[in-house]
Amino acid sequence: MIRFSFLSNLTAQEIKPELVYACENCVINSFLPMGENKILIYASNNKPTKRKMYLLDDSNLIADEMKIEAAQSFVKVNDSVFSPIDVSYALMIRIKSNRFSVEEAYEFYNGPKHGINTPGAFLNPEYIIGFERKDYTEGVQLFLIDRPRKKFINSDRRHIGYDFKENPPFDYGFLSKEDTTIIFQPSGELVGKSKETFSRYFGYKNGTTFIWATTHKTLIKLNKDGYIQRSKVPVPRENTEMSMYFDHEKGEVYLLSWESGLEDDERVYTLNQVTAENQLRPLLNLYFFPMVINDGYLYEGRKEKKSFEIYRYPLKGQVPEKVVPFGFDVN
Repeated sequence: MIRFSFLSNLTAQEIKPELVYACENCVINSFLPMGENKILIYASNNKPTKRKMYLLDDSNLIADEMKIEAAQSFVKVNDSVFSPIDVSYALMIRIKSNRFSVEEAYEFYNGPKHGINTPGAFLNPEYIIGFERKDYTEGVQLFLIDRPRKKFINSDRRHIGYDFKENPPFDYGFLSKEDTTIIFQPSGELVGKSKETFSRYFGYKNGTTFIWATTHKTLIKLNKDGYIQRSKVPVPRENTEMSMYFDHEKGEVYLLSWESGLEDDERVYTLNQVTAENQLRPLLNLYFFPMVINDGYLYEGRKEKKSFEIYRYPLKGQVPEKVVPFGFDVN
C-alpha cells in the first residue's frame, strides 16, 4: 500500500509545523484556542471522569481552572464564549479577564420519562440541543429544546448527576445550585427525519448551527429560527467514514474522511473543505486524526514517551486536488 503523509506534503511546500503547547507526563484529550487563550483538559487513565479544565494565558501559563467531567470537545459560540460537549449539563462558559465564568447552565430532570434520556447538550444563544440515544443504530437523535421562561430550582432533592459544591469533584468552578435552571420536562422538536441519527460534531457561527450526521453522511445547516438545510455528501466508497470540523474564526466547514477497517498505521485521512459554492474540495492527506481546526490552522496532538505536544499547520495556500459538487436540499 502506498501511503501519503501530511508531513511529506508540507515538506515539499517548505511548510514546517509550529509547536504551540507541550507538557510532561500528561495526555491532552480536549483542546481549543480562544484568541490569546487556550482551553484544555488533561486525560487521566486512573480517574477518567475526574478531570479539570484549564485556561491558559498568552504565555501558556494556567490562569484559571474548573472541575469538569470528561468533555470530548468544545464548540465556540463566539470569540469569548464556548460550550463543552459530553458533560452532564448544558453549559455555556465565558472567558473574561483570564477567568472562566458560567453564562448559563441547565439540568434535565427525569429526562427518560419525557423522551430525552441523555443529560449532555449543546447550548448556544438560540436554543438548547438535547440528545436521545437510539437502539436501532449508532448515534443519537437531536431535539431543539426551548429555554424555560422561568428559572426553576428543585431544592427538595439532589441534582441528578451530583450536587455541585456539596458533592465534589464536579463543582464546575463558579457554578452553584442556584445558578442552574432545571428543565422538568425536556421535550422538544425533533431535528432531522425519523430514524435519522447523528454523532455529536457541531459548529456554530452567527446564528447558524452546523451538524454532521455520521451514519447518513449528511451535513445539516440549522438557522436560529429552526429552518433546516441538508446535504448528502458524496463518498468514494461504501466503507468511507467521515467526521466534521468547523473553523469558527473563518466560518469554514471541513470533513475528514478515511477508510474503515484499517489498522492505525495503515490509515490515511483526507481533509476536505466544504466550499461556499457547496463543493467538497479535498485538500490534504494526513496520517493523524486532527484535534481541532481554528483560524486557518490544523492542530495535531503527538503523544511521546514522556510528553504530549501540540503542533499547528497552516491550511492557507494548499493546492486542492479536485472539486466534488453537491448541494443543500430544504427539509
